[in-house]
Amino acid sequence: MRIDKRRLYHLDWYLIINGLALLFVGLINLISATRSIEAGPYMLFTKQLVAIFIGVILVAVVTAYDYRLIAAYSKYWYLGALLLILVVFIAGSEGGGARRWLNVFGIPFQPSELM
Repeated sequence: MRIDKRRLYHLDWYLIINGLALLFVGLINLISATRSIEAGPYMLFTKQLVAIFIGVILVAVVTAYDYRLIAAYSKYWYLGALLLILVVFIAGSEGGGARRWLNVFGIPFQPSELM
């Protein structure tokens, strides 16, 4: 797979700025809503900030590649996601009376979100 650097220059900056503004507002709301949590008011904020950072990096990587190359591997991504859903039945953790989560390095992950 080859990175197409031209794609990085033709971004919709209004969309990016508005998305970042919404992320900022969401983080402010998260701080105000979790101020009284005993574990610390910034615990969820820090987790969310890490998730946003990982998401922004993934978006940048996916944006750099040609969508036709990504589509060529879509069958493998789909089969991998199905396999992860089947792994939930074997090694998944229970939550809310149903087995739906995988713990990846201590981070809960729901494979059905990939579908």
